[in-house]
Amino acid sequence: MKLTVEQLPTLVAELKNHFPASLNVYYFARNTVSQQHAWPGLEFHVDTYPNVNACVCRTASSSRTDIPPLFNGYTVYTFSKDPQKLAELIATEGVIDWTESISFGMVNESGDVKVVREKCAQQGGTTAITPGSNYYDHGIIAHFDMKNVPKLEYKLPEGFTLGTLTAKHAEQVTKDKFYGDPQTNIKFFRYFLDAGFPNAALFNADGRPIAYHCQRPENSLGIGFVAEEFRSKGLFKIVVYEVLQKLKANGETEAYSDIAPGNIPSIKTCERLGATFYDQQFEWFEYVPKNGRK
Repeated sequence: MKLTVEQLPTLVAELKNHFPASLNVYYFARNTVSQQHAWPGLEFHVDTYPNVNACVCRTASSSRTDIPPLFNGYTVYTFSKDPQKLAELIATEGVIDWTESISFGMVNESGDVKVVREKCAQQGGTTAITPGSNYYDHGIIAHFDMKNVPKLEYKLPEGFTLGTLTAKHAEQVTKDKFYGDPQTNIKFFRYFLDAGFPNAALFNADGRPIAYHCQRPENSLGIGFVAEEFRSKGLFKIVVYEVLQKLKANGETEAYSDIAPGNIPSIKTCERLGATFYDQQFEWFEYVPKNGRK
């Protein structure tokens, strides 16, 4: 069943009991209720209500021109307490449009990945990391308790200033953070950066963003970047720290970030800022229908 906005607080309360598996769906639903950094056009489908065993959060169809795309377009996030219930939910007509190319975000490897990939195979399509993307397929979750984030004393390189990315930087960010579909990605970044999601950036004397980090629409820290010639200089730690301070000022008591297990510099940066890591792992992947990319 598709939930109404009035039913979402009950879903939010249930999802809060199942971190980290429920993190993304939880924050999308919570922000929709509060209308603070809410992403437009989201739908929430559950197997039963109010006793929810499985949930799908998805964006509007990619054919909707009145709603901004999320990352590469049509995107689905899942959560389940019982993978079989999720299998039944995603097979329900109207829950997922299998004629679309679909980005599946942070699917829990402990059971949900298997049933989602099986359903993709049944539909006759293929699943893989987004072709040409510089994004990863596996992720671990870092958890920040704001009380445990140490104060960071730092000095900026000469000529550098601390500021924020805005919509005018969308083209540069699209190039830096290539997610696979530049025409869609730039629409996403223009809306995202204009909507005021917290971010922090370091600019050189020419006004070019050299390092930056953001709070993504699902509340996870991400979209991190440091220009190659300035890496290993501590700049990434500065922008992560500054985003954490903004989240704290906004009333958040916790924060999260998904990181590729092999990204040791990012893992170490998060550890130095007080993060701990969950044992569970998750996957990002794209489904392409048998008739090709839509």
